[in-house]
Amino acid sequence: MGSLLVPTGSREDLEHWVKPVMGKIKVNVDGAIFASDGRFGAAGVARDSQGRFIEGFTVLRVGCVDSAMAELVAVCRSLLADLPLVSINFVKRSVNKAAHCLARSSCLYPDRIFSEDDVPPDFLSIVVVESSY
Repeated sequence: MGSLLVPTGSREDLEHWVKPVMGKIKVNVDGAIFASDGRFGAAGVARDSQGRFIEGFTVLRVGCVDSAMAELVAVCRSLLADLPLVSINFVKRSVNKAAHCLARSSCLYPDRIFSEDDVPPDFLSIVVVESSY
């Protein structure tokens, strides 16, 4: 197996990942475009109110992301907004490092679901650092 593509960043960043409230689960997602390969990927990272990793996933698809995909995302956002227990918020990449790292690594780990037992150690270290604020 390859190693994860670990994003660089400073611990002195003023913005940081925020834990969900007690009893809630936060899922951060991100996407990645691999234009030279004609593919795109996405990933999600679920954590509990203590910031502990619950599960992660990656998907990798062939194709180019265009405005049609953006419209599809917008439609999903409006559907999810009608669900009372779901909220969708935009966050900067600086507070979404774990999901970004996993999305960039979707080309190495395509279409996978990770539990705490089988998540790559270098990825888990990013989750621990991000959750320690």
